[in-house]
Amino acid sequence: MNVHIEGEGRVTAGEERTRTASIRDVARAADVSYQTVSRVLNGHPSIRPATKQRVLDAMAELRYRPNQAARALVTSRSRTLGVVLGSRGEYGPTSSLAALEDAARERGYWVNSAYLSDTRPETIRAAVEHLRRQSVEGIIVHAPQVRVFDMLAELDVDVAYVGLHSAERGIAEIADDQVHGARMVTEHLISLGHVEILHVAGPQDWIEAESRMRGVLSPNDTLARAIITSVKQAGKDISTFTVTGQDSEVESVKSIMAGEQYSTINKDTSLLVEQTIKMIGQLQMGEEVDVNDTEQYDNGVKVVPAYLLPPVIVTKENAAEAYANNPTLLDIVEAAQ
Repeated sequence: MNVHIEGEGRVTAGEERTRTASIRDVARAADVSYQTVSRVLNGHPSIRPATKQRVLDAMAELRYRPNQAARALVTSRSRTLGVVLGSRGEYGPTSSLAALEDAARERGYWVNSAYLSDTRPETIRAAVEHLRRQSVEGIIVHAPQVRVFDMLAELDVDVAYVGLHSAERGIAEIADDQVHGARMVTEHLISLGHVEILHVAGPQDWIEAESRMRGVLSPNDTLARAIITSVKQAGKDISTFTVTGQDSEVESVKSIMAGEQYSTINKDTSLLVEQTIKMIGQLQMGEEVDVNDTEQYDNGVKVVPAYLLPPVIVTKENAAEAYANNPTLLDIVEAAQ
């Protein structure tokens, strides 16, 4: 029987129904066993370079794509992480998800996400169950609301999971040091001679807004820009106000370089997600999880260990240095100089 290739990795044999190329088709084309193809797919070090190249060439010719579902059944590894997102559209969650996907791909993982349309118990439960049905190996929770974590504590989540940008809810977590960031900005405003400092708080049940209440600043860049707009619409001179924010949103960086918003807080998302992926791996392996704070987040039941990354206050003067590793924001800074 003659076997040949058609179109997008389709293999036909005589009058047989067209089908997707399989691992055995690759093995025949490369003149090796299917076990050898499997070892190439799994990066086994014992494969000779010439054999590996022959298998890769056959895969390219056949346009073969590994069946992830089948591999998961054999290896009990889906190489997939789940992300529960408590909001959509905002700069912070969107940039965090993009960074998570980049970091996961670099380590051979894929990311499935589940957005919460609301924070009812049944919605949260459905999101977690959706990810568990995908056989995810770990779950990252990026939700600002306190009630999301309270609900998760009641669920029987049988995979490793960590909180990103969230604190004090009794799970392993990775976060920016919101309290320290708030204090930094407040101290900076005081050093400029301000004696009346206004804090416009975020939603009361948002964990990070709650943490920032221990300092004084606009809870995010979006609200900082809204304050600037309101001041200007009232006919006031914005240069007589000092408005601060957090998150290094693109529009706020433009505003800072234009001399309107005074400062923002930069939180390196790539470092956050790198540590998050590391923590997931440590939990999977039953290893001790890296933390650097065992005092700050006391939820009334216990002190929750956390890994906090130091925030960086960014003004027009240090923006180029602060965004040296962020091409998008660095371009904005350099264009305004």
